Amino acid sequence: MQAYLATSMLPMQQACSASAAYSEPEIACICEALFAESYQTGNIDRLEHFISQLDYRAQSLECVLKGFALIAFYKQNWKYLYKLLESHKFSVGNHQVLQDLWLRAHYTEAEKTKERELGAVCKYRIRKKNPFPPGIWDGEETNYCFKAKSRLSLREAYKKCAYPSVEDKRKLAQQTELTVVQVSNWFKNKRQRDRAAGNLDRSGKIDSDEGSSGCDSKPPASLSADSSFSPDVATQMAHMNHQMSQMATMTQMGMQTANLYPSPYASYFQTPLSLQPTTAYDLQIPTTFTTLQNL
Repeated sequence: MQAYLATSMLPMQQACSASAAYSEPEIACICEALFAESYQTGNIDRLEHFISQLDYRAQSLECVLKGFALIAFYKQNWKYLYKLLESHKFSVGNHQVLQDLWLRAHYTEAEKTKERELGAVCKYRIRKKNPFPPGIWDGEETNYCFKAKSRLSLREAYKKCAYPSVEDKRKLAQQTELTVVQVSNWFKNKRQRDRAAGNLDRSGKIDSDEGSSGCDSKPPASLSADSSFSPDVATQMAHMNHQMSQMATMTQMGMQTANLYPSPYASYFQTPLSLQPTTAYDLQIPTTFTTLQNL
């Protein structure tokens, strides 16, 4: 009996000794490193072993709770994962990775239920049916990876300047928590949409009800308008095609006339071969050739 009690108390003693061996910052550092390793490789053995050695006080740390969520995901313990994410408040820095676990868990669970791979429509319905819990979401809608605040900041900057400099793009990227490439692509797509709608002229100015005058910087050389450029390009092209058609018709008629009335000074190789003479010039046979025939 005493041996049984000693054996049953051993895991608890190991957990207490492991928690006492590390401070909370050290536990957080180790958990973050093991979490990153498990998240990338899918191997949760080391993370699970370390967390199992912590006492209840250390297991309430946010980094440890995040580790529990990852372990539950790979073990496909969906109910425990959902309850864990719904009942705890996590810091903003952990929202993205936990949102990823939330969505992937719902996708995987639905795929196993339907026994087929999900399409884009099914995933959209799952996201609408299972929004993020408040503990891992700030409540702000995200559309095409752009939050509403980020999109508003980009629109305000676009009203001031449709062609921002590289430095302006970097500042906007820091302000909106986006990359410089995302900011550049947003401005490029916005200019194309406005140009197609007629809201952006070729001088880089924006036509809006607020009287925005665009920016002072010049647009790219490929968009600059030439002073001699006529907007009615289609009419000019049609007129040129008509003239070229007339010239081709006249040239063809001239060639036919030349064939009917060849020049008397044309050489033998330039004159088309004809079985029946059409003019008097075809009946003129050189004297030398007649003499040779008589021989």
